[in-house]
Amino acid sequence: SWLNTAGVRFDCASGREIRDVLASPPGASPANIIFANPHKTIQDCHFANEIGVNRTVVDSPEEVEKIAKTGWKPEILIRLAVDDAASRSPFSIKFGAERGQWQEILASIARNSLHFGGLSFHIGSASSDPTQYKRAIDTCKAFVQRTATPAETVDIGGGFLPDTFADSASQIRASMEEWHSTAANTAPKHWIAEPGRFFSSRSHTLYAPIISRKKGPGGVGWR
Repeated sequence: SWLNTAGVRFDCASGREIRDVLASPPGASPANIIFANPHKTIQDCHFANEIGVNRTVVDSPEEVEKIAKTGWKPEILIRLAVDDAASRSPFSIKFGAERGQWQEILASIARNSLHFGGLSFHIGSASSDPTQYKRAIDTCKAFVQRTATPAETVDIGGGFLPDTFADSASQIRASMEEWHSTAANTAPKHWIAEPGRFFSSRSHTLYAPIISRKKGPGGVGWR
């Protein structure tokens, strides 16, 4: 419940996760949920529409058409395919729009009178290369330049590990500042992330000193 009271919002991948969020933290609101799965069921689209979830993610024109058929009118983020080769669990093999699809997805959003809100990406789970975040943000910049369509929000995904978190944060911060300093008129107004793996990762290493040893009935024993 502390997440909700701290002003943290929620990234959900299914109707079940949305239900769990609304049932668990006191006061959680559908308006504070992003339905971030770019491949949703029709039933979950109807459910999200009924309860008032107002932001989602797509990576194909087909997903835009599916949303439009349900009558749902969420703000839409386009998930981009990015370099995730150094991640333990790469996602771009199944998620993310390639460059040749960008204009087609934007056209489908406009044709169905939906609102384009920005971009998202995910460099994969447990990335060992913090520079992947920089390259992914560069891909977002390329989208804005190629399509001449500003992205108000960029969701930088997750995949953070405690061991590389400081380096990843440095890469992200430098890329954000570079975008704002060199092309402020196209820079996103909002940056969001999905640090679930970081929250659930180990935070401590147990250190147990050995203070003595002595021989026992079975040999050497440790104390």
